[in-house]
Amino acid sequence: MTNHEGSENPDNHELSQVITTPKGQRLTTHARESLLRHGFSQPFDLVDDIIENYTRKTTQKDGATVYIQRTRSRRRLYNVVIVGDAGIVTGLRNIRPQELERLGLRYGFNPHPAN
Repeated sequence: MTNHEGSENPDNHELSQVITTPKGQRLTTHARESLLRHGFSQPFDLVDDIIENYTRKTTQKDGATVYIQRTRSRRRLYNVVIVGDAGIVTGLRNIRPQELERLGLRYGFNPHPAN
């Protein structure tokens, strides 16, 4: 099934037809699905903004780079983009500090690196 924003993958999740961000960052197939699911809008210019204007940058135990950006909200919320060898793996929007901590524990990165 196809619509104007993309097509569905075999798991019945919407899959974006966009393969790079506006600044040319390559999106993995997983990112093309997960970014939409996590509230990012196409053409994914927020992903470029997080990478260019991160608050913190760290590395996962598998070598992927984690870009963490504090949002401009009054609440302490964070945007996260994870980039591996094949390109952007995924991103999360407006997550709470506790969620960031859990992500760090689960995927092996320090959510509070001293940059």
